[in-house]
Amino acid sequence: MNLGTPAGEDSVAISATRIAVLSAKPALVAGFLALPLYLATPTACYYWDGLAFASHIERIAQHTDNANSLFHQNHLIYNAICYLLYSAAGWLGWSIRALTMMQMLSAVSCSIGAGIFFSMVARITRSFYIATVASGLLVVSSCWWKAATDADAYSVSVVLVLVCASELLRERPRWYVGGLALAGAMLIHELASLFYPAALVAVLLSKGIEGRTKFAIKLSGLGWGVTIASYYVVAAIVFGITKPSDVIKWAASNPYGFTVLDPVWAIRTLPQHTIDLIFGHSFKVFRQVGGGVERGLAIVGMVTACIAIYLIARRGSVREFLRSLWEVTGNRSEEWKGIMPGLLVWIGTYVVLLLFWPYTPHYHVYYVPALVLIFALALSRYHRGTVRPPTGGAAVAVVALLFLNLAFFIAPHMRVNSNPLLAAANDAKAKWNEHTVIYFTDWPPVDGVFRYFNEKTEWRRASPKAIKRLDPEIKEIYDHGGQVWLSDSAVKSVEPEWLARRTGDQFTVTLDGESYRYVQLLPRVVELQQ
Repeated sequence: MNLGTPAGEDSVAISATRIAVLSAKPALVAGFLALPLYLATPTACYYWDGLAFASHIERIAQHTDNANSLFHQNHLIYNAICYLLYSAAGWLGWSIRALTMMQMLSAVSCSIGAGIFFSMVARITRSFYIATVASGLLVVSSCWWKAATDADAYSVSVVLVLVCASELLRERPRWYVGGLALAGAMLIHELASLFYPAALVAVLLSKGIEGRTKFAIKLSGLGWGVTIASYYVVAAIVFGITKPSDVIKWAASNPYGFTVLDPVWAIRTLPQHTIDLIFGHSFKVFRQVGGGVERGLAIVGMVTACIAIYLIARRGSVREFLRSLWEVTGNRSEEWKGIMPGLLVWIGTYVVLLLFWPYTPHYHVYYVPALVLIFALALSRYHRGTVRPPTGGAAVAVVALLFLNLAFFIAPHMRVNSNPLLAAANDAKAKWNEHTVIYFTDWPPVDGVFRYFNEKTEWRRASPKAIKRLDPEIKEIYDHGGQVWLSDSAVKSVEPEWLARRTGDQFTVTLDGESYRYVQLLPRVVELQQ
């Protein structure tokens, strides 16, 4: 498959073997350049899942939680991998919290993904310039950048999806590499399974595979065989679930519940959300917490964007590029027919799911590479069709996007006060000490955040009836220099009259329109003396 080279960029078309060799070092460079960017910009606006994972990992390491929680049906082996990394850091004498370690894992994963993506685009377009622009666009896109700086399973899973996609788009794909990569991605997170239809389309349309049906069967058997076997082993050994139908029910369940989204609303907001995946513009957060650094970055970004627009307007043709994009996505070119259907199915399966699933930007990271690859194909077709050499405008536009996303999205969310819940949890440190005991009845995510960032406190589960009989225990805690507090779940479970007679200090956290109250309990002895 020879897709040609943009005029003025390379004097001759580069063979597939040579492009693989020559793109190896640039691919490594792409990853190494992305890594310090991600490590230097860790988010403080954590996805609550990651905080819950980190909390479980640390409690298991301290032998205060059941190791079964390392195996969750939606992301079967992710927590176990993170636990091993966290334990290894401890054995090496490296004092690091699980959340930080998980953020570092995300940064490394997405950096590797950037390198894989560069190599894939270079092979397909035969252009280092387009590969550089496209991989740069992926690296600084708000969705990918956020995934690289947060703590969650998606960043690791999507990189394995990229491994599978890259393998299937080679001239001579290997079914065992694609199958193992797909299995690994699905075991890290179930959402990777939605890539499977795109993988089949890529196989069935590939001109480099002899016996495509046989190849697809082998790929499917290995990918799904490893995944199903792993789920069954974990279900049987860890949870005692052995009946196949029960294993399937467990694997497909969501313990946090599921609310169907209004698909009409999702379709109406899809264009806006798609733009958000590339350009993250949290202007409200920027105005609230942004300082001189963010404003300076915004100015640099806007000036750079103006330069990009000037270069493109002077030497390029937006109309021709849009025409190229239409022709690529419209599948009018024979040379793209083996690629575009797979990319459209790749995007389509995730979009269909997210029409009914509550909007969560993290899920969209799975198909952002496909969107950027379509852009790369259109850019390649534009240069080849118009015989215009690169103006550098696209590269400058990527640099502008870097500064703009950093100013309006990434940097503001690095600040603790951009996350009201995290800010409140940190403020609680001034009220709570290592002798503080917090009683709770349920376990909402809010309590998880307070517990994680106040790790020296002790949290005890108790029923409402048990809480009302705690007076002797409360007195004992105070006698030893401690304090007793009720979390919001416990506050709501006891009678207001009983609580009012024992209330000391208190504070309220407002999050997404809901209020969460934390109340200090005073012992009855103190009450009588007052």
